[in-house]
Amino acid sequence: MITESMETMPLVADDELTGAPGDFATTEPVYLDNLTSALDRAWYPVALSSEVPADRPVAVELFGVHWVLARPGGSLVAFVDECPHRLLPLSAGRLCGDTLQCAYHGWQYDSDGVCVSIPSQEFGRPIPSRAKLRRPAGLEERYGVVWLAPRAPVTPIVSFPEWDDDTFEVRLDVPTRTTAGAHQILDNSCDTSHFAFVHAGTFGGEEAAITRAKSVVREGWNLTATYETIYGVHDDPDAAELGRPIEQVSRQAKTFVPGTSLHLRMEFPVTDSVFTIVAAVQPEHDGSSRVYRWWARNDIVGDEERWAACLEIEAEVLQEDMRALGAYRSYRLPLDLRREVHVADDRLSLAYRRVLYELLTAGEQPDR
Repeated sequence: MITESMETMPLVADDELTGAPGDFATTEPVYLDNLTSALDRAWYPVALSSEVPADRPVAVELFGVHWVLARPGGSLVAFVDECPHRLLPLSAGRLCGDTLQCAYHGWQYDSDGVCVSIPSQEFGRPIPSRAKLRRPAGLEERYGVVWLAPRAPVTPIVSFPEWDDDTFEVRLDVPTRTTAGAHQILDNSCDTSHFAFVHAGTFGGEEAAITRAKSVVREGWNLTATYETIYGVHDDPDAAELGRPIEQVSRQAKTFVPGTSLHLRMEFPVTDSVFTIVAAVQPEHDGSSRVYRWWARNDIVGDEERWAACLEIEAEVLQEDMRALGAYRSYRLPLDLRREVHVADDRLSLAYRRVLYELLTAGEQPDR
């Protein structure tokens, strides 16, 4: 485990951070976008479980690669979305009991991706050994979502203990698409100094303008930052009656998990409540990212009126971020520190870039 204090960062005059000679400044500019497939050694959401029916295959996209999801015989499978015969997308085919059938020539594949039937071939003739579908290294359903890891993932799916905690109630949002790159979206989540400006209409405010991470801790590939900040609590029903302010202290722990997942736990000592947000982003292709969000609260269990107010605010929070990110002309995230100007508030963003750079360039998980 490594804890990064401000003293370990390359500080210069006025707390301005520089990438020269930062330990991952590069000789050539390095950027990440939704086609950077070298980051495919991680878990990514690719669909809601409810979007993969029992009776037909579904097409999804990750890093510009098309995948087919299906439930032959009731078990979830995923394959690169092409029949090896003439490369027609298998998502255009159909399910035939325990097999997935290509719509072009009727070739059928079992749940392991092995071709078991070629209708045009004489009985008894062997099926070509190369008639197999390419599978991902990992496929799981968790938290109401299908997760896919193209290559062996370096870290587990983001932990969400509130999902199974009976003292919390959890809601899963309808996914939203944006033109911003998946790593731009996560970098936005690293940032706190935009709260007072981008989120002035919701939870932000002047007191949120200076919110610095108290610590940034790295364990393996994961990063956890802790904060204490002022948060606008607009759905506190007892605020007026008890004289509680809208702006309340919030203690927060924010954990990033490669590739593009985030667990944010916010504790509010004034109301003795906990509000957790989990977010994960699917990098579909350049100019298209799909954002998945979960909320868990222990203070409004069963209260539909307060949940409606909460979700209304959260919808606007997302739109505030999407409006800001939508102004980008390029969907790439620079990893070379010299491409941008950094200040002390950006310490988590820099640690996030360092993890991404190592994941981009390392063949195996670093020994931390």
